Amino acid sequence: MRHRLSLNNLFADEEDKVQAWICQDCLGDWVIASQVRTLRERRTCCACEREVEKARDIQMIADRIQWDLPKYFEVVPSAEEAVDLELANVVGLAIHCGSEKANALIATLLVNPEACVEDFYRAGQRYRQTPAGTFAVLRDEVLSEWQGFAHELIHGRRYFNQDVQNFFGSLVCEALRAKPHEGAETPLVVKTLAAGSELFRERIASSKKELQEILENPGAQLSAPPKLFAANNRMSAAGMPLLYVSQTLETCVAEVRPSIGDTVVVGTFSPTRDMTIFDFTALEGEFHLEALSLFERGQQQRARHRHMLRLLHEELGRPLRAQDTDYVMTQALTEFIRYHKGADFDGVAFRSVQNKEGINYVLFDSGDESRRKSPDWTPEFAVVLSEADVKVKTIQAVHYGLSDAQPSAPAR
Repeated sequence: MRHRLSLNNLFADEEDKVQAWICQDCLGDWVIASQVRTLRERRTCCACEREVEKARDIQMIADRIQWDLPKYFEVVPSAEEAVDLELANVVGLAIHCGSEKANALIATLLVNPEACVEDFYRAGQRYRQTPAGTFAVLRDEVLSEWQGFAHELIHGRRYFNQDVQNFFGSLVCEALRAKPHEGAETPLVVKTLAAGSELFRERIASSKKELQEILENPGAQLSAPPKLFAANNRMSAAGMPLLYVSQTLETCVAEVRPSIGDTVVVGTFSPTRDMTIFDFTALEGEFHLEALSLFERGQQQRARHRHMLRLLHEELGRPLRAQDTDYVMTQALTEFIRYHKGADFDGVAFRSVQNKEGINYVLFDSGDESRRKSPDWTPEFAVVLSEADVKVKTIQAVHYGLSDAQPSAPAR
């Protein structure tokens, strides 16, 4: 008991020697905030002046950040125009602390009174953020990474590529961290497709015989094709029968690209249960992500992948030929999402290329995965076709949009 009391007294004495404390709530950087400790007795936070039970010693914060700050900020030469960043401002930006008093105390601990003129921690230096400090990412740099992996899948290692898997893992992880707004609980890209919702799928009937075959068995004829006839599509490779449906009838018609006078058969499908959808269209607008930390490993890569999220809808919406191998990236990403551990997605949603206002869904097979090894396996989807809502339509008009094409550079 005496030994325990002496240790408690020792820790209490050490805490008494600390110049100042900052509580967890006043540290916006998650890495620094995660290093607070439970105190032997309540102390006053130098930032908010509250009595707190958990806090961080400002000397320990100074020791933690001193080697990293020069990576993300640089000294402004005296000959250049002054930039209004003193060392205390740099500290505040780095640890996301809004208290001038706390930032100034930490800055005082960082200053080296014996430093030479060029030294980062010389008293009176002025600073500016480097591109790395602002997590500035160039669009071309981000797209180059995507295109590099696409080239690898097309021309290099396609089926056993750990680098691509890691890339998709980071991308999906950032997407699942994105929220509609600060404080929201549900990830932005997680969408619930309610049971009973109307979804549309259609086929062109090229002859009266084919029309009759479709109408006699619309459940089979309008569902996903058998695995042997599953074509190469934007989100699924040849031989992978997934169910493509549209949110509206107009989008559904546009997707099959019929000609004037064509006869089309439209079926209305409804989910038999609520479905969890990975919604790519949600990434088109604004969304909230927690600030990255200058003190975490891999933060520059995370910054690139966050930027890629904002460009994903462009990549998914690029018009491509059905035989184009550029489909391989969207196909691989969709498959990664399908088998992503920790989130059981029933499908993905993406913007229609044929109708910019429309949304398409790709629904995954909901049957027992072990059955796919059977030669006579057929996919099962958690939707039901209302045969009473099977309609036959004739295309009366087709609309096209035009834009000026950029001439390509002459070949050399």
